[in-house]
Amino acid sequence: MIPKNYPKPANWQDFQIFIKDLLNEKYEKGFDIYGRNGQAQDGIDILGRFNNNTFGTQCKRLDIDLTLKLIKDEIVKTDKSDLKLSRYIFATTCPRDKNIQKEIIEFNTKRRNNSLFEIELWFWETIEDEINGNLNIQTKYYENIFSKIDPKYKELHILDAIRTGFHRPAFLTPFHLENSNNDFFQAIKDTQEFLNTGKLKNRNGEYFAGSLPYKWLTNPDDIRDMDYVVELLQQIRDYITNGIKEGRIITCERKEDCFCFRDGGKSEIKLDELRRSLLLYLNRVFTRNDMREISIRF
Repeated sequence: MIPKNYPKPANWQDFQIFIKDLLNEKYEKGFDIYGRNGQAQDGIDILGRFNNNTFGTQCKRLDIDLTLKLIKDEIVKTDKSDLKLSRYIFATTCPRDKNIQKEIIEFNTKRRNNSLFEIELWFWETIEDEINGNLNIQTKYYENIFSKIDPKYKELHILDAIRTGFHRPAFLTPFHLENSNNDFFQAIKDTQEFLNTGKLKNRNGEYFAGSLPYKWLTNPDDIRDMDYVVELLQQIRDYITNGIKEGRIITCERKEDCFCFRDGGKSEIKLDELRRSLLLYLNRVFTRNDMREISIRF
């Protein structure tokens, strides 16, 4: 069973380091503590970049209620600095508060109208959701909790992440309805990386869930079937790449950035066959572990 409540870091220094590690897991490194003690902090504790965007994060480990004034006091410092932020995260150990949420919505509306960055609030519940989706953070910071959980948990965590990773249009939509070849290629690439690393990304490249790589599964039959899935993913990628080179698959003229087939539908049929085989192997794994199968719609 997944824990619902996690102990908070003991002090503000530990909280900063914890959030830094969480950001580096979510956005693939590049985040570090900003400045040092004695230097002006410009309203942020952590600075980093992701997808050519600069992120600033303020960390507040509080034993008092969070107020809009406290948030604004930090924002004023950042606005006066020479930092050009794309995103500003205010991370706190305080519990979620609907009144602060409403005030931040109004505050962000005014900032947006003035072309200023908006504030993204991470309450402790938000952070707990991130912990639940990140096995590396669980292992590093809460091993004392997870060591007491049934070992089957890690297995189910891996399998649940795999099911989430394949529950996307690239594997569920009939090929003639696939909207974007760029999205399809990116989905294949991200899924291959996920199976190797355990890190699952959304279309923006943000890490939103994950587990250990599938090779950590203990059932040899599951590993074997997942090996077939990995092989089929590569076959799909190679088939499309070769089809584009040979002119069998092109970008539609009528609708930019979608696939068109110039071989009487043979490529479309082949790609649907490969994806169907892939899902059948996945469903064997899910059935073996008493999990719901993925519906095959083509």
